[in-house]
Order: sequence, then C-alpha cells, then structure tokens
Amino acid sequence: TGEVPADAMRALREGGFYGITLAREHGGLGMHTLAQVRVHEELARAHHGFLHGLVLSNGIGSSALVTAGSDELRRRYLPAIARGEVTTAFAMTEPDAGSDAARIRTRAVRHGDTWVIDGLKHYITNGPSAELVTVLAVTDPEKGTRGGVTAFLVDRREMEGVEVVEVQRTMGTPPYVQAKLAFREVRVPHTHVLGREGDGFRLGMSALDHGRIAVAAGALGPMARLVG
Repeated sequence: TGEVPADAMRALREGGFYGITLAREHGGLGMHTLAQVRVHEELARAHHGFLHGLVLSNGIGSSALVTAGSDELRRRYLPAIARGEVTTAFAMTEPDAGSDAARIRTRAVRHGDTWVIDGLKHYITNGPSAELVTVLAVTDPEKGTRGGVTAFLVDRREMEGVEVVEVQRTMGTPPYVQAKLAFREVRVPHTHVLGREGDGFRLGMSALDHGRIAVAAGALGPMARLVG
C-alpha cells in the first residue's frame, strides 16, 4: 500500500522515537546524534519506511526551531513534535534553486510586526501534510546568502496561503511524499522568525548537515541486511 503499518508508527510515537534528539525539557529523549544514527540504522534494517517522520522531527524539520527558535516557540511546538502529534517539513528547494541557496527567489517582506511570504518551493518532503514548515526566504536581495536570507516557522493550521500545487512522487518514494508548495501572501508574525533576520542561510545549512547524517544512517541498515 505504500504506507507503514499504523500500529508500528504508534509504537514508535509511544516509545519516544520522534524526539530522540530533542531535549527532555521539551518532552524528548535528550540523546546524542549518535543514538539517532543507531536507531535509524536498526529501523532501516527492517525497512526504510519506518524512518518516515523521524528523520524530520529529529532533524531538518525541527533543527532551526531547536537552535534558533524563541523559548516561547520551543515550549509551544517541540513537545508536540516529540510526541509525533505535529509533523514538520523543511522548505528550501525551489525549481531554480536546489542546494544552491544563493538562487532562492521566495521573498518575505516585512509590514510592521508581520512578514508576507510569496514564492514557490518544490520536492518538499512531508509537504502535502506537514503542519509546521521551516521556510527560507529572501529578506534582503542585496545581501543574498550573506545576511539576506531569513528562516520562518510557518504554522499552516493558523497561517493561510500555503497551497499544494503538486504531489511529487519519485522512485522508491513511499511512504515519503514530496510536494510543490506555493506561498501566496502568507502572513507570518515576526515572533515566528527563527534566529535573527538574515540568519536563514546559516540555519538552513546546519539543518541540512544534520539531515545528511540521518540519510547516511538510513542507508547503513539496508546495507547490513543485504550483506548479513
């Protein structure tokens, strides 16, 4: 069916796996990245699909929130992420900008205490359903990646204007699903800026570094199974 059995995912949620690296004060297990790697390797030995959700909640989906979110945002969102009740996504990639963040065109313009985001992202894992999306947008075109890109936490349950343009399926995708997302005048409170204005490129690269470790760990499990 392309879906992980519901009882298996429930067991992972109840076991705290969605918060392996999240702090105990926020409902997580407070473990090191190495623990996450070992868990990913063992789960992927059975099937890579079991990592669906865990990779994002413990990595790129929460990374910028953990390292640069305000105390209020962390208290509000991290416990629900750790429990597996709120799903996350990381939106950097665009049709004309893959890992080259210098080519990002999505813009965010400030109007008082609110930012308005307009742009298009694609191949966003969990894009069709994620409630929380970390979005990288250009706030100062003159500065580019040197202080001109800012990270925002978009809560789709409260902030209108995020549209799923297309569900993008790739080879071997299920249960992972990507989406092309259009941001049409999405109004985001200044309180949902992650870090300082202009910190987005640094936060995005840090999140990707963590994500790459998780992807590598997820590849080790199937390798061990094949040679074992």
